[in-house]
Amino acid sequence: MGIRQGDPLSPIIFNVVTYRMLKKLLDKIGVRLGGIPINAAALAYDLLLFAATPKGLQELINIVTRYLAECGMTINLVKSMTIAVRAASHIKKTAIDGNTTFRCDGRLSCLTRSTKWRYLGMYITPEGRTRCRPAQILEPIFDSLPRATLKPQQRVFALRTMVVPKLYHQLALV
Repeated sequence: MGIRQGDPLSPIIFNVVTYRMLKKLLDKIGVRLGGIPINAAALAYDLLLFAATPKGLQELINIVTRYLAECGMTINLVKSMTIAVRAASHIKKTAIDGNTTFRCDGRLSCLTRSTKWRYLGMYITPEGRTRCRPAQILEPIFDSLPRATLKPQQRVFALRTMVVPKLYHQLALV
């Protein structure tokens, strides 16, 4: 039966499961950021795993997959992806390696240098956020808003509560 989405207990149970899962991750696997070892970051329903080697990342994926299976949960492979960043010491930069394969009850897609995905309303590439183009955001809205069967005050309300925050979010994170 379980807990349904929207149930007041749902986020509490989800947080308990997520917290226990994060505690199972091995401290020896991860990366150092400012001298602090990090192997995972969780935000709402998103989980990021970090490892210094492909073998280490595969081990973290295996731990998460096993734990979630024990809890009756699975990872959505369609929404999951990996990215391998390698040091290119001969040019003193980093490079995206699109050939590394990771498995999690199936093959996880590996991002390449040209891959673009949407996260929290922003388009991101392995090289960072893409530039915000306000005209691209506003043009479809301004095309459809006049055709909507809304009263003038409803149009102003829609602009104030939906359009401006969306644009503000994009511009604030540039």
